[in-house]
Amino acid sequence: MKKICDANIILRYLIKDDENLFDIAKKEIQKCPIVPIVILAEIVYVLKGIYKVSRNDIVDTLITLSDEVEYEDINITLQTLNFFKNLNLDFADCYLLARNKINKEEIVTFDNKLNKELNK
Repeated sequence: MKKICDANIILRYLIKDDENLFDIAKKEIQKCPIVPIVILAEIVYVLKGIYKVSRNDIVDTLITLSDEVEYEDINITLQTLNFFKNLNLDFADCYLLARNKINKEEIVTFDNKLNKELNK
């Protein structure tokens, strides 16, 4: 059975604010090679909202992390991160925009900012 690490494990690894938890997280991440997009969304939320990390730094950190883990859908994930870095949309909207652009999926929304990007 494959293991999936939750956001708390990955955050302890990224933040390195507790040496013991960092060591445990590092070992667990090696056993949890796949990171679903929903986990990335929670990581982005925590880094941006609680730790006040900039969008650019969040994206750079998550791209660096991709050297150590596999993202659930690498093309969608990388495009989501690119949109998150370059557009003023939240992470979930960037994910929907990525699905629209890559998979040609129609996105139905009342969000004006997202609709503007979808119609470009």
